[in-house]
Amino acid sequence: MKAAEKRLTINDLQSYRGKRVTTRQLKDILDMYIILTDVKIIKNMTGSSTVEGILDSYSDTYIELSKPNSTLVYNNSLEREKYCEYEY
Repeated sequence: MKAAEKRLTINDLQSYRGKRVTTRQLKDILDMYIILTDVKIIKNMTGSSTVEGILDSYSDTYIELSKPNSTLVYNNSLEREKYCEYEY
């Protein structure tokens, strides 16, 4: 993560609306649906990548994508719990 990239919180979302953000910056926002538009995949020197886009909208209930070249970001809090077991 670049030094200039701030990890965002739910309280930051309104002020970052319309600005470019990365999915890394949104990693700590749980159980919130976030739509990014004008999406680009950014690769670093080691070959790993992140998604970058303009923060378009967000909601605590599911929202559908309606614009081209957009993506939905959702970080599930249940997947972050320690000692979780998943059945597949």
